[in-house]
Amino acid sequence: MKTNLKLFVCTLLVLFAAVACEKNEMDPITDYGDLKRANNGMIKSYDNTMVLKWNKALSLATDNRMPPPPESRIYAMVSIAVHDALNNVVPKYETYALDNSWNDGKEVSKKTIYSMADAAVATAAHDVLAALVLASPLIPNTVIDDLDALLTSCLAEIEDSEQKEMGIQIGADAAAAMLEKRQGDAPSLFVVYPQGTEPGEYRSYYPWNSTGFPWPVNAAYAPNWGKTQPFGILSGDQFRAAPPYALNSPEQPTTTK
Repeated sequence: MKTNLKLFVCTLLVLFAAVACEKNEMDPITDYGDLKRANNGMIKSYDNTMVLKWNKALSLATDNRMPPPPESRIYAMVSIAVHDALNNVVPKYETYALDNSWNDGKEVSKKTIYSMADAAVATAAHDVLAALVLASPLIPNTVIDDLDALLTSCLAEIEDSEQKEMGIQIGADAAAAMLEKRQGDAPSLFVVYPQGTEPGEYRSYYPWNSTGFPWPVNAAYAPNWGKTQPFGILSGDQFRAAPPYALNSPEQPTTTK
């Protein structure tokens, strides 16, 4: 059930990124009616089989292995890298990390879109996910063997051609651009955190101060995570809720019965 939910959420993420990034009608790429209609026709002829295959691999690699912050980051990075790769095969939407303004889609036809797009999707998803697995102390490195085997299997199913090689390169470029863009993200780890003494200030309690746990004494989890650049909004405090009433405030929260 959790895997199905994760696949559903991941698909929504890709769709949200795509809708949010749709190109303006006056963009040079989409300003040609015939070309835009041709691109839309090719896109409609391509199904999501390869995308869903790598969504499943993403879920198997990360589920139940880490807290929500790093897991959601991995889901976002892999899914958006796939989005960028597809939109460098046939440009329809703005991209996040890999620019596609150079592409007019003329190198692709309904006969070749599968070779190029499937190779791009598989390579982009593999390269981002493998890099993040290698960097995570919470995921065993043996997972990389499974990812390598899946990539080999996916590419073997695609007939060798110039379009396949172009797709592999696009996928590799999309992955590299994503990893470079997010390399400055705050680490999601338990770290020593200043302890407060006044009411309302942070203080670590059991089990954080106990010995034998894989985090330091007086720890807090990912205290700088809020400073990480979000994927879909401008900043983490763009829609910040109002602070609570002060502890000595006469106001009382509204209650319902």
